[in-house]
Parts: sequence; C-alpha cells; structure tokens
Amino acid sequence: MKLDFLMLAHYAYVDGDGAYSIIRGGLSTYQVPSVPWRLPNLSVALRLVFDADDYGSQHVVEVSLTHVDSGLTVWSHSIAISPAPGQGAPTSQSVPLVINIQQLTLSEAGRYRMVLGRGATVVGSAELEVRVASHGLAPAVVDIPQVNEASGAFARGEFSRAIDILTALTDAHPELAIAHNNLGFALLSQGRVKEGVPHLLRAAELRFDRPDILEMNLACADYVLARFRAASERLRALEAGGVFKGGAFLLGVRDSDLYWAVVRNEVEYLQLAMLNDAWAELRQGNHSAVTALLRRLTSLPKSDLLMQDTVAASLSALRRAK
Repeated sequence: MKLDFLMLAHYAYVDGDGAYSIIRGGLSTYQVPSVPWRLPNLSVALRLVFDADDYGSQHVVEVSLTHVDSGLTVWSHSIAISPAPGQGAPTSQSVPLVINIQQLTLSEAGRYRMVLGRGATVVGSAELEVRVASHGLAPAVVDIPQVNEASGAFARGEFSRAIDILTALTDAHPELAIAHNNLGFALLSQGRVKEGVPHLLRAAELRFDRPDILEMNLACADYVLARFRAASERLRALEAGGVFKGGAFLLGVRDSDLYWAVVRNEVEYLQLAMLNDAWAELRQGNHSAVTALLRRLTSLPKSDLLMQDTVAASLSALRRAK
C-alpha cells in the first residue's frame, strides 16, 4: 500500500466517479477567534494505491490528529480496506477517500499533525497551524495584563467579568485606546449599545490602530440604533478596500440582532461589510441597492465566511426580506 497524496481542506467529498470536490484544499493554517475552539468541519482527503500483492487482504489504516507540542491526540479514526482487482485485473488500484471530521474541538493554538499510519509505520502526514486571530475584542497585549484577562473571560463566556475588568481599566487609564475598543465591543455584544458607543468613539479619538475592527463595530452600533444611513456610509468606506489589517472576530447584523463572525482574509471582510450594508440599505427601503450589494458579494471569490451558520442565516433572511 502506498499513499498517493494527503490533503487537509475546509470541506471535501468524493464524487461517484472517484473525482474529488474540495473547498479550500491544501489547508495549512487556520485562524480561530479563541481557544478552545470547535471547528464545524475539517476534511482529510487522500488517495491510497494498492498493488497486486495487496489484493485479498484487509488493510487497516489509522488517521490521527495530534498537537505537536503537547503530544495530545485530539482525534483518531481507523479504516479497514479490502482491495480487489477490478476488470482486467490491473496491477494496481487507486482508492480515493475523504474523512469529514465534524465539530472538532481544538484546545490549544499551535501546530497540529495529521498522521496516516499502518501499525507502527507512518505512511504520510500533513500539518495544520492553528492561530488565534485578532478580535473585535482586540488582541491580547503583553504589557497590559488586564486586556489579556478580559479577553480570556470573554472567550469563556464570562461577559460580565470581562466588562468589569475593562471598565476598571478604562477608569484607571482613560488614554488606552485598546481598552475602550474592547469595552465597546463587549457592551455591544451584550446588547448594551448606548453604553458601548462612547467607548468606541473614544477609541477612535485615541487613534486605535485597528480601524478595520473599530469601524465595523461602529457601523453595527449605528444599525442597532436605527441610524441606517450612517451605518451604510461607514460600511461603504470599508467596502472601498485597503482597510483590512488581519484576521478578526467581528460583529454582523441580521434583522434586529447582532451576531459574531470569524473573518480570516480581506475577501471575507469585504463580504461581511457588504452583507451588513445590505441590511442597512434594506432598512432605508433601497431595494435596488440591496440587490446590487448581493450581486457584488456573491461575485467575490468563494470563502468560508458564507458557510458559517450565523452568516448563512443572515444572508438567507436578507434574501427573504428583500
């Protein structure tokens, strides 16, 4: 038995004719908003080749995913294959396989290794580096422990504690832009929009260095406060491009609600801005603008953003509403 190839992907499957359909294949890095994090799906696509000597026997292969530094195996699976000669008794047989791992929990950032083995023999491997993205709740800062503490509390769902930490930090250091942005985001996330906006505006006055995060936060606040034109104006400026600075955990709008979305690249950032903008235009009665934004959004390269449940639900609701 030989391994022809092994690839990680966001999603994959094998067609009836043995051809692969792969979305975002060759995956080597994955940004998440925090750890632990549950991936909705991770696909392992591979092709095994058996020669005539392998026919008539059952071959058991093991696939496992291990965190390199800790040595912790987070997932494993065994496959039993019994190759048989096909028509014309070929000297070798290729077996295409796809394993879709759903709801995979990654407890730590860092390098993970997917290993294909048979007994003690490693047949092949692929690596995946998991990185923690910057957040709408901005990233941890080494020399400001309260920011780290609040970020950790927020990631664990301890929202009140995160707000308390950041409130105390902004009181003690009113000139700290990151603290104001993070507090504004946390308050927005909990529906306390009128309390959050002054902190976001203060972060802007202090020239917070992630305007891509800050302006999206402010646009969502405008939307919730029914300042739909102001929201559209902010979002149109973001749609012009050149603002995105890195992966982020941001806010999106759906009808009258806010939700969280993971944005990993500029295409996804633009798509989220356009989707939020389309909702703002809908609230202004500008149906032609909504149609144009949806057309632009779907004309961009395919991305994982639109596969996220919250974003897909927002897009579906928008299409029904328009």
